[in-house]
Amino acid sequence: MSKYATYLDRPMAPIASDHDEIIKRNTDISASDILTRSYINRLLDTGYHNCESGFHRLPNGSVYVAVCIDMPNVTIEMINWWFWWHAVEDIRYQIWYPGMHYAIQADFNGHYDDDSLTYTRRLQMSQHRVTENVGTGHEELLIDFMSPKDFGFDTSRIDPATETIVCARVGSTDRKVYGTEMCHYVRSTERGVEMRSRFWIGTKLRRMKRSIVNDPIHWFLNEPLIKKSIIPKELPVKMFHHCSQEYHHLASI
Repeated sequence: MSKYATYLDRPMAPIASDHDEIIKRNTDISASDILTRSYINRLLDTGYHNCESGFHRLPNGSVYVAVCIDMPNVTIEMINWWFWWHAVEDIRYQIWYPGMHYAIQADFNGHYDDDSLTYTRRLQMSQHRVTENVGTGHEELLIDFMSPKDFGFDTSRIDPATETIVCARVGSTDRKVYGTEMCHYVRSTERGVEMRSRFWIGTKLRRMKRSIVNDPIHWFLNEPLIKKSIIPKELPVKMFHHCSQEYHHLASI
């Protein structure tokens, strides 16, 4: 038995009461409170946005999810270590969200144990294939991590001593489509850290492998009717709940 098995039996940490209310209401935030993908550097501003937690399904079928999570007694170093550490063994991934995280395979391009690189840099060079359930059923996902700079952040504004950002694009291996861009911007607080997560789901769908230049299927995938058929109607609240739960639980660990 793995020495980590005891963590699978831990009670799930409660999510924040305001998150619980958002889930119960299951109501979209105002469209004006969406942080559009092209304005991601506004996450680096001091203070908070008008809406830090909520979700919205746009008329074209795409989805926006924002989650702000207080993580007391957690440090930036812990966050950077965790994303590196959990990726090489199923049970490490499972203890993050027992019953909803199932399996993981990670390719660090040979750099997982490269001590000349920081945990953060090693993660940015990796690709993870995970099996999980965000509330809409089992799904195998491909997560391509990247540097904040490649994601579009102004890295000159980031202090690695007090901030870290995890960025990735996510695709469904079942549908062979990349559909999500996500980032977790983590900054230090007096109590620990807070994670401000943003998901842009279906903003721009594209196939994982392109067979020809200017593949017309990309245009077809981004038709509103196709997006609505691909992206489950209940995904906004399910994704919000999943993110809130997994990171509140991680903070308790």
